[in-house]
Amino acid sequence: MTAIDLSSPSDSGRNQESGLWPCPPAGPQSGWSEPAALAAGKEQGFRPPLVFAAECDQLRSRLAAVARGEAFLVQGAVSADEFALEFTEAIDVALKTLLQMSSVLSYAMAVPVVRIGRIASSAFETREHRTAAAALNLARGLLRAGYADIALVHEWNRDFVATGSGRRYGPIVSEMGGALRFMAACGVNAAQWGAEFFAGREMPVPDDEGAPRYVGVLGEAHDGAFREEVHQASTHMVWVDRSDSASVELASRVSNPIGVRIGSSTTPDEVLALLEHLDPDRAPGRLTFLAGMGAESVRDVLPDLIGKVAASGALPVWVCDPLCRSAGRLDAACGEVRDFFEVHRELGTHPGGLCLDPTGGSAFLREQLLELAFSVAEMCPGMPRAAADAPAG
Repeated sequence: MTAIDLSSPSDSGRNQESGLWPCPPAGPQSGWSEPAALAAGKEQGFRPPLVFAAECDQLRSRLAAVARGEAFLVQGAVSADEFALEFTEAIDVALKTLLQMSSVLSYAMAVPVVRIGRIASSAFETREHRTAAAALNLARGLLRAGYADIALVHEWNRDFVATGSGRRYGPIVSEMGGALRFMAACGVNAAQWGAEFFAGREMPVPDDEGAPRYVGVLGEAHDGAFREEVHQASTHMVWVDRSDSASVELASRVSNPIGVRIGSSTTPDEVLALLEHLDPDRAPGRLTFLAGMGAESVRDVLPDLIGKVAASGALPVWVCDPLCRSAGRLDAACGEVRDFFEVHRELGTHPGGLCLDPTGGSAFLREQLLELAFSVAEMCPGMPRAAADAPAG
């Protein structure tokens, strides 16, 4: 494994011909113009990688299954920066929430769920590289210690539906409990159900973490030859905004799975250009579109985007990233997610996942996330409807 310097301009003819996402300029990037911040970012670049190339490739394989309709993706925050809690407690609560949502959605949709947690992905990583490493290691340790056991996750779901707003989802949890009892009677061991966990974050620009955080390995190309693949070593998946030219260009040069945030103003031409720039080989699992359009725009904007992409032969993952996740806006978020699913159903395409990343970090918001997951479960054929004061099984 070797360090790669991606701060110099790319010599890719495709990139230079398109002119859409020019190479990142040399020198400090946006948000890193202050000398102290720039020096801190470069110092982080000499720390060891948080993830490895093989893990990134494994995530690409899992996302390829999502793109084919064989799995579902759930993204959430597993970051102490999001919660007004002590570090260990914050990671514990966030991971539990992500696992609970995953269990409900996996049961309702009858497919495996791929889990991606945002690990300290704020622009300045205020708690520095060591906190991101600690968060990722703690999450992995908790999974190895028993959090991956579906029976334990089911108990957490029972607690959620025992009181408060979750009570109405008792029939779903009761049905899940029956399935678990049947599995146990058949000798099925689901203790490692949730053991697989991946990390995601915004694409760091060169001056953020420095060249040493990019590592190269040999990979087999489509023609059978071997070529060097470059991976961003601080995360498995990188996310970019379609309008951030530096991040989009830099993401085009790494082999990590890429998530692109799109919104209500995104046009089909923009999406097709992003496909050509970031996924020219049309490889399932390479590109994920995170659609955050607002409940009022999904039906007007999304069908044309999905239709044009499908006609091009590309097979990206489509994820709903509802804009209204703050307290008191659960109804709007549910409406956006419902329209997202219905659009895909009408087009015969796969609603690939949900990005359920809280914006406030309060306990109320975590309850909202679980309620949203149960609401999505209700949309699936064959699932029981919510009922008031129903017992948890």
